[in-house]
Amino acid sequence: MRGVGIAGPDALTQLFTRSALAADGLFMPNAAIHDWLEQRRRDNDFEVTGVPFSELTGWRFEPGTGDLRHVSGRFFAIQGLRVRTEIAAWSQPIINQPEIGLLGIVTKEYGGVLYFLMQAKMEPGYANLLQLAPTVQATRSNGAAVHGGRKPHYLELFTSQEHVLVDSLQSEHGAWCLRKRNRNVVVHIPGHVPERDGFCWLTLGQILRQLRNDDVVNMNARSVLSCIPVASGHNASANGAGCAGLCTTGRSVRRILHWLADFRSRKELVQEIIPCDRVEQWRRLPDEIVHVERRRFTVRGVRVEAASREIGHWTQPLLCPVDAGLAALVICRAVGETRLLMQGRVEAGTIDVAELAPTVQCVPGGDEGPPPRYLGWVLAASAERIRYDAVQSEEGGRFYHARSRYMILEADEEFAAQPPDDYIWVTFGAATELTGLGYHLNVQARTLIAALRSILA
Repeated sequence: MRGVGIAGPDALTQLFTRSALAADGLFMPNAAIHDWLEQRRRDNDFEVTGVPFSELTGWRFEPGTGDLRHVSGRFFAIQGLRVRTEIAAWSQPIINQPEIGLLGIVTKEYGGVLYFLMQAKMEPGYANLLQLAPTVQATRSNGAAVHGGRKPHYLELFTSQEHVLVDSLQSEHGAWCLRKRNRNVVVHIPGHVPERDGFCWLTLGQILRQLRNDDVVNMNARSVLSCIPVASGHNASANGAGCAGLCTTGRSVRRILHWLADFRSRKELVQEIIPCDRVEQWRRLPDEIVHVERRRFTVRGVRVEAASREIGHWTQPLLCPVDAGLAALVICRAVGETRLLMQGRVEAGTIDVAELAPTVQCVPGGDEGPPPRYLGWVLAASAERIRYDAVQSEEGGRFYHARSRYMILEADEEFAAQPPDDYIWVTFGAATELTGLGYHLNVQARTLIAALRSILA
């Protein structure tokens, strides 16, 4: 990497690993992080209020289609999508945001340890309103200040191609967004970086420890963290009893790519944008767009007051899930490796037909059709099998109170060694390498990759 003093990928991995093993920091000790976030909440007068669509300023339903758009033509739109797979066909509203967002973290070395510049960021969709976020998270519209406010702090540090440590395009929620992409970037700045109000320097180890708690590290930060290479020795094992004899078919990256290419070729995903008014079984009411049986999600309007944001007040639509999700990853250890049972998963808005997803991904009791495979095993697992269990918020800029229970569970001796065709055992090292390549692991799987690092840290 030019200008960083890092000779190659091995040195880069060692740099990240030292930071992951740094359990506390020089600038913000672990004991102070919670109080710092609470103080930020108290110091800023955040308020989110539901409003009917008629009170959305700068948004309108497009005549002839019923699509909900910003008058600038930027940000995102609520449109209709007709979907066909080899087993089902349906239509639904979906968020269409063609802009590639930037999720960027600035890093700097202090005493040989890499520190990450994180911000306490307010988003209207968080139940607790404020969480730890990347240094910059912005769409192109935000960066161009289309909203009429200031540009995001530190955005200029991501304009150069130098000093880039991590850089990949990643997907977002395929059930709610149409082919949405974000650029996940980590940069190293050798010069002075001022610490602005609402930002703090933390080691990777500190951030990972915060990920063990509910609703502290936001989805965008979790996605970037999942792309960071950490030494394989740090990833090699998990606490608890192993499961010798299971998952003897953990695959190399090359074989996983072959498996995924074959899976994608066997699946069908046809996506057709249609007018929102033509989406079957959905209705537009004065204050929401809703399924006739109130399934899946609704779309509602909100008014936001947030003095610490680039613009102090605004209105916008938000997608509101009807219930919390569940994303569970079954792991096992064999021959000194941690292996993950992942599934190939097709969703309405997926970019390239399918991505690798957690062992179980669903809304328990809220999804249509039969319960997903392994859900019963996950829900019945004994406490000693559970390695990680936390509730995390999904993206808060377009989703309202979207939260999921994330779990990591260690397989027992009775767990199936040979999974069905739609599932594959993947080594942790291979999974993290694939994450860095982009478009291979979905956003829920990437959160669980970061969560698994948090329990190994």
